[in-house]
Amino acid sequence: MQLNMRDWLNNSFGYELSLNPIDWSGVSGVADILMVFINIFLLATVWHGIRNIRETRKSRDADMMHLVLEQMNTLKPAIRTLKEKQRHAVIDWDQDEEACQKAHEITVGLQRVGYLGVAGMINKRHLIEM
Repeated sequence: MQLNMRDWLNNSFGYELSLNPIDWSGVSGVADILMVFINIFLLATVWHGIRNIRETRKSRDADMMHLVLEQMNTLKPAIRTLKEKQRHAVIDWDQDEEACQKAHEITVGLQRVGYLGVAGMINKRHLIEM
């Protein structure tokens, strides 16, 4: 003997289930409209998320450029000092400790900035212009 849901409800709880008065096409239409609103809401959240990601990327790029500009500003006095020494005479790297120190500062600083450019953290065009 096979029991369906209607018979089980009637035998167990004494409840008669009558599904005929419900207009299922109307329920389907309401569900479709509800799904359209849900999809519109989800698309709006995706659009908002994309906009936030773009703004975050712009902020990160600006922060990186600020970091690079600070790094270059700290290197400029050392570069200027070496250029002045080179203008007056040939630099003897074995004897001139200050020139070696300045050259080391410049090298390390430019390596940092170069790494940011190679890693794609800053735009290479900006790096070349600096």
